Amino acid sequence: MILLDTSILIRYIRTADPKILGVITANPVAVSVVTRAEILHGAKNETDFRRLEGVLNRFVQATVEPDAWDDLSRRRA
Repeated sequence: MILLDTSILIRYIRTADPKILGVITANPVAVSVVTRAEILHGAKNETDFRRLEGVLNRFVQATVEPDAWDDLSRRRA
């Protein structure tokens, strides 16, 4: 499963980048609760909030336990 970063998700929302779309459609994808909050915080108004909420609801909503953040920070590409 791929955990989408906020910056990648913003790029996808703004541009419908075909490379990102390809990854999203070819793989199981999740959005963390932190990314969800960041994206929704950027909504310009209630209509935009609902639109963004609809986009986010298409993905698995991943909760991350505190110990997992430490483990993720130790991983290198």
